[in-house]
Amino acid sequence: MPFIHPAIMWGAVGLYLYVGYLGWQSRRIRFVKGETRKELIQNHVGAKHAKVAPLLLGLLLVGGGIGAIVSYQFTKVFLGGLHGKIGALMMLLIIGSASLAPIMQKGVAWARPAHAGIGILLLLLYLFEIPSGMEIVQAILKTS
Repeated sequence: MPFIHPAIMWGAVGLYLYVGYLGWQSRRIRFVKGETRKELIQNHVGAKHAKVAPLLLGLLLVGGGIGAIVSYQFTKVFLGGLHGKIGALMMLLIIGSASLAPIMQKGVAWARPAHAGIGILLLLLYLFEIPSGMEIVQAILKTS
């Protein structure tokens, strides 16, 4: 059971990078011209981003929830360490990012940069979480 969380989160990292790439490509449509723009539109990068992003949201929420449960089982403290607190923050941020999608579709100017900014912050937090998560996995392996 303790290794379900890291397995899910490694999958989420890969999916996160793919969703982020699609979002970046979708953004490029508004700024590039000619053949590149036409290719991006034909590849439906915006639609793919919108279709895959909810899977990432679910994966992060389920993975984070499992991580919190397993952490509590081992330590009897809910979100006691920095890894758990940052993980909870990440769950809130991805919910916030997803909640901006309908606002962006209405053309509200501040929503797109806020969505992208949250995405970049999430990536930085992911990169911070990986080493501490691997330390936790190593500690669990030593006690097993």
